[in-house]
Amino acid sequence: MIAFAIAFPTGFFEASLPLILKDLGMTISQSGIIFSPGTFAIIIAQVVFVERLMKRFGELTDIVIGMVAAVIFYVIIPFSNGFWMTLAINLVPSLTPSQIRPANITLVSKHAPALKQGLSQSVYNFYPSIGRLIGPILGGILYGAGG
Repeated sequence: MIAFAIAFPTGFFEASLPLILKDLGMTISQSGIIFSPGTFAIIIAQVVFVERLMKRFGELTDIVIGMVAAVIFYVIIPFSNGFWMTLAINLVPSLTPSQIRPANITLVSKHAPALKQGLSQSVYNFYPSIGRLIGPILGGILYGAGG
């Protein structure tokens, strides 16, 4: 369920952010620039921080911190009013799934019996897939209803 809870708002966010950027009058180039630093930050975070955070705080704490951070920034992003503010705010929702996903997968592996590891990973992958399917659809619908 944590996997769904991460993938659903991520899909929702990724579907609605380009619409928000268009409403703010940003160009396609500016939109690309807003998404690119988030991707770069994910690469740096996964190489430098993710393993260290899990070892220091544990998987569950890492997941909770990531989810709280994501919620705060998902609430703030619609109130961004310019290029630089949107760019800065977009970094956190980009980073949180890459922080949470490894911790969540580790927890699933730890709690699954040795003979059920493959099945547990398959079931785990099902939930983000559903979230990534439903999130953008609902994001588009809600954005259209609000605009």
